[in-house]
Amino acid sequence: MSTHLIFSPRAYLPQRVYRSLSFCIFAAVATLITTSQAVGAGFALMEQNSSGAGTNYSNAAEASDASTIFYNPAGLTRLKQSNFVASAHAVLVSIDYVDQGSTVAGAFPIVGNTGNDGGVTVLIPNIYYSIPINDRIVAGIGLHAPFGFITEYDDAWIGRYHAIKSEITALHLNPSVGLQLTDQLSLGVGLNIQHIDAELSKAIDFGLIGYTMSIPGLLPGSADGKVTVSGDDISIGYNLGFLYQATENTRYGMHYRSKASHDVSGNAVFTNVPAPFAPTFYNQSASASVTLPEMASAHFYSNLEGGWALMGNVTWTRWSRFDQITVDFSNPTTPDSTTVYGWENAVAYSLGLSYYLSDSITLKFGGGFDESPVANAQLRHPSIPDADRVRAAIGLNWKLSDQTTFDLAYTHLFLSSAPINNTDDQTHNLLGSFDASASIISAQFSWNF
Repeated sequence: MSTHLIFSPRAYLPQRVYRSLSFCIFAAVATLITTSQAVGAGFALMEQNSSGAGTNYSNAAEASDASTIFYNPAGLTRLKQSNFVASAHAVLVSIDYVDQGSTVAGAFPIVGNTGNDGGVTVLIPNIYYSIPINDRIVAGIGLHAPFGFITEYDDAWIGRYHAIKSEITALHLNPSVGLQLTDQLSLGVGLNIQHIDAELSKAIDFGLIGYTMSIPGLLPGSADGKVTVSGDDISIGYNLGFLYQATENTRYGMHYRSKASHDVSGNAVFTNVPAPFAPTFYNQSASASVTLPEMASAHFYSNLEGGWALMGNVTWTRWSRFDQITVDFSNPTTPDSTTVYGWENAVAYSLGLSYYLSDSITLKFGGGFDESPVANAQLRHPSIPDADRVRAAIGLNWKLSDQTTFDLAYTHLFLSSAPINNTDDQTHNLLGSFDASASIISAQFSWNF
């Protein structure tokens, strides 16, 4: 006779907590949309709520709703009622490429179009829930995508040997708890259960391979194939934060989110492979290692006279973790594919103002600057043609009732021109520049109960 020890949340949690937590998880999974677009520096996603969008996400120390789970879980202690937040961001991105003489093997011009706009319009959702456990402890859970990007160019574009479609999405399930240590100091901790999903595709220049092997009739660009690699993985990390109420009107906070190391495994699909190469380039399993970086931020929030509030945030991201991606194919005769990024650590700055126009309407204004982690034109890659950016935002908060609020915001990103002079591991040199822009419309519903 054996004894089995089974843990049941229903048995150990208060009924109100259990029902509320179950509802949150169900709603989060039901509303999940996993496609995202990089609209922060690198491919970090700042868009984790809409209540902060109007101030360009400078308001982490405000902690006005359950989305503080992402920005600083210590802010949970400021929420005295259960709070549910559902938010969405429509991201409209345009990426135009101008070629300046791309070549292969140092001599042959690469023939093709300019990509037909590599930007993709997507929707980014976020969902959060918090519930007070007692006077000093507040628990919560969030579902959000802190990293993500997608670019997709025409199959016949000039940079097809570098990238055609590139998509990485990291999804977080983020259970958290805030602890009121003293009247002034709060601590927050969270668990990051991170799922990464990736799809990378590019053309293979079998004409170039055949040319180097002296196969008659093959020249660079004369026989294109294609490979699409897809896979996923789950990793565990953590985040923690502090929030200090310095005066009645001013508070300061710090937040840290750990790295997440992934061993992504999946499949590689090869198409249009010429007969001489079929024994090497065939459908098979593939894997790659990817480390998504840690982030650290410092922020403040201060109520001013006349209905104004001033806030700011600085976030450092260890993008040097994102050095290269090597796809390892299961067939040992299939050559690995390595994309070198060589990114550098970067800092994002944001500053915001809010104005309490009336008991029900608050206006929000914000701006900021995001450093790009891309070091130079030689390391810029068309899958993520990143550049420095200036952000400008405006928004409003509308208090619909004592229990419900609605937020609406608009953000525009002004990106610097991004020259590229990148040579891949097959001697394809992509020489030109990218011009990109993005607009973001954010909306959020928040409910206290």
